[in-house]
Amino acid sequence: MPETPRALSVLDAVNGDDLLGVDDVVVPNPRRSPLHDAHVRAGASIVEFGGCLWVDRYPGGVAHEYRAATTGVGVIDVSLMTQLSFTGSQAAQQLQRHFTNDVLNLAAGRLRYGAVVDDGGRVVDDAIVYKQTEDQLLIVLNIDQDELPESVEASWSAPEVDYRNISAGRAILQIQGPEAVQSTAAVLDVDAAWVPPFFGCRSAPEDDLFVGRCGFTGTDSVELIGPASVIQAAWDGLVARGVEPFGISTIEYLRVEGGMICNGHEFTPGSNLPYEIGLGRFVKPSVAPMVAGWPDIGRPVQPHLHWVLGPAGELDLERLPTNGDPITIGGTEVGRLTSTILSPAAGRIVALAMVDPLLIGPIGDGVTVDGRVGELEVALSCYEDSPFG
Repeated sequence: MPETPRALSVLDAVNGDDLLGVDDVVVPNPRRSPLHDAHVRAGASIVEFGGCLWVDRYPGGVAHEYRAATTGVGVIDVSLMTQLSFTGSQAAQQLQRHFTNDVLNLAAGRLRYGAVVDDGGRVVDDAIVYKQTEDQLLIVLNIDQDELPESVEASWSAPEVDYRNISAGRAILQIQGPEAVQSTAAVLDVDAAWVPPFFGCRSAPEDDLFVGRCGFTGTDSVELIGPASVIQAAWDGLVARGVEPFGISTIEYLRVEGGMICNGHEFTPGSNLPYEIGLGRFVKPSVAPMVAGWPDIGRPVQPHLHWVLGPAGELDLERLPTNGDPITIGGTEVGRLTSTILSPAAGRIVALAMVDPLLIGPIGDGVTVDGRVGELEVALSCYEDSPFG
């Protein structure tokens, strides 16, 4: 990744509540990670998002965390994600009813990313399914189980499948960066290198520990899922070895640079078909007729999600665009920014945006459309054409 000192130096200056999308409504009893007290002792700042208490950042700051996670190694606690287990000979068939990617033909020890959809084929959440054994699958969601539509819960709770929420007493770590595998092996009796990168997962021989190799930032990483006591020990060992903890402010930069969408930013549950928000390639024709909402889910639609690129070079830090700002072409509003960063990797403003495809003209195959965000000139491009290659 090329060095862009100016962009790195202003990470803390441009990162705030607008970028994070922190909730305005305070939840009376927000959920806490099993590792929450360890984060507080480390001096982390805590924010509420989605009814949960997340680490915003640690005292070293976002620029320090970003450097570690992209050039060395960092670790983030994502234990507040929801773990749902499916066990039985019909487990894959039942899960498939509301998941767009193919899990019927998924081999044990592999994982797949896709979308959970409601009865109308609209996205409820994006998620990863792990095939632990032939008769056991795990799906990890960003939302809480009680946010799933009743129809999804009813379908997944079939008599022939043991379907349960196993989140309680368990935790999840993501170790991110070029040194992730070596750092994991140094603190655990697990060599993550024996797990195939990006799409592999394996059960460790002891401690009920599960190891995956697919991070949610669009790059390879090591993921540890297991009992909270085991994950706490792993966290302590990693931090003691010098692995840098990072929070959700840093994740925002990594996520947008990786082109990963986020519930609450690029979509809200039940608002869009997969093709509208860049998930069309994760709808597999081999299983689509089994999935709820077919044929609507397979109906070709113009994408709503697009990249927005600002100019490179010096920028007025007091007048940077933020999430929700309108995009205009010829004075007509065509969409709004959903996730906005000053990208260290690109050295310029990079954003995701939801736009009206009927208002922006042809776009894709290297074609861009010029627009504006306030007084800033921007270029809109197809979501699939990432500015990071």
